[in-house]
Amino acid sequence: MFPDLSPPGEDSERIIAAPTGQRVPLSKIRRALALSFLQNYATTLIQFVASLIVARLLTPAEFGTFSVAMVLVAVAQVLRDFGVADYIAQERDLTVDKIRTASALAMVTGFGLAAVLLLVAWPASIFYREAGVAKVMSVLAISFMLIPFGTVTMAWVRRNLDFGKILVVRLASAIVGSSTTVMLAFAGFSYMSMAWGLLAGSIVTILLALRYRPRDWPWRPSLRHMREVFRFGAWSSGTAIVIEVARGVPDLIIGRVISLVAVGFYGRANTILDIVYRVFTSAVYTVAAPYFAEKNRAGGDLRQGFCNTVRYLTALVWPALAAVGILAPELIALLYGSQWLPSVDLVRIIVLGNMLYVPYLLWSTFYTGLGRLRPAFNVLLFTLICRVAVLIVAAPFGLIAVTIAMSAMSLVSVAASQVSLSRVFGISLGAILRAAGPSLAIAVPSIAITLLATVLSRGQHLPGWAVIVIAAATTLPVWLAMVFAVRHPIAHDVRRILTRWG
Repeated sequence: MFPDLSPPGEDSERIIAAPTGQRVPLSKIRRALALSFLQNYATTLIQFVASLIVARLLTPAEFGTFSVAMVLVAVAQVLRDFGVADYIAQERDLTVDKIRTASALAMVTGFGLAAVLLLVAWPASIFYREAGVAKVMSVLAISFMLIPFGTVTMAWVRRNLDFGKILVVRLASAIVGSSTTVMLAFAGFSYMSMAWGLLAGSIVTILLALRYRPRDWPWRPSLRHMREVFRFGAWSSGTAIVIEVARGVPDLIIGRVISLVAVGFYGRANTILDIVYRVFTSAVYTVAAPYFAEKNRAGGDLRQGFCNTVRYLTALVWPALAAVGILAPELIALLYGSQWLPSVDLVRIIVLGNMLYVPYLLWSTFYTGLGRLRPAFNVLLFTLICRVAVLIVAAPFGLIAVTIAMSAMSLVSVAASQVSLSRVFGISLGAILRAAGPSLAIAVPSIAITLLATVLSRGQHLPGWAVIVIAAATTLPVWLAMVFAVRHPIAHDVRRILTRWG
């Protein structure tokens, strides 16, 4: 592969970053979180608008073709840097040689995966009886040869909590990628418009990552610390693979046993729920692992830190998920068009299962930030095996049966996650319930008023957008009132926001 080109001596072992055991100022974490939220909302808005346009230009069958190809590529995507980004972010003593080794591993993995994708593209298209699967996979394979040149630099930026640069990179990538997709969809490129859009976004990411590369950043690869980097990457990538397989296996089985059209409807149902998660949790995910790691190094109370995330997430996500389920017909018709209305029942079934899992949304990020990858991997592998078994049994009975089975699997995921949290960190089910209790007191009246406002608005035969606006305008004051009535911890943050706006 690569020869060890790094020169011997002190310079090759020079630590280029301050040891991370020092406490990160709270102001820096708040700024990182604020920038992360801004980046998340801006990119979500851009991609959301693009998805609205594309949903009206492409058919469910075309979306199904792209979805199946993306599931197959997604497994490779989590392997493309082989945990290098996480290694750079968490390594205490980051030397020049370690960066060179990380770069070498990222390059070998990226080029190797590109070759594998090109080899399996046509067999995959034959298996699914759709040539488009191979075309999408072939285009996306190109990005695997390019991404390694920006991976290590972006990991360095994230390690330093420099989310201003990340904001620029993600925003530019979203603008270029989304606009490319829309223009090509208008031009008649069908499902390939989304593939070329993703590649365009990746190219922008790489170019900007090179722009932000430190002047003295080492370029030459090295194998000197390969064993250390590879060991960490193996567990990190293994965990990420299991997560991606668990997320994508329903599409693969639905596409083979039922139809690609069914994949399109199932994917659209999950997409509308993903909007909720991107709005309320994506920014938190980005900062959570460094936050948990810093708290651990500073000797903070890890159980309290995790329970704090449960308090905040449940207060925000429970009412939002329920509102999506209640307003599903209006939201889908407004956002994607009437051709996607068969997804309404799927959305509501998925919401029920997701509500149970909300307190555990950050559990795997918690483990990653603390470097406890092995127990997280064991839990995820167990739930993946259960998920595949249930899917195989349910698929012959149709799409609704598959969706019910996946929703019921949330119970298994909750149980497995809780058992692991109790054994590894001593976080009991009682602690989780106590943390989520105030949020439940907020969610119940909020959900009730959303349902009441929606039913009354529909009775007046109002247009869908009006039903959504009335439900939101009625629910928000109730939610705010309950936040202050139960003295929820999020009330402090709400008060700060209201004071600034006032």
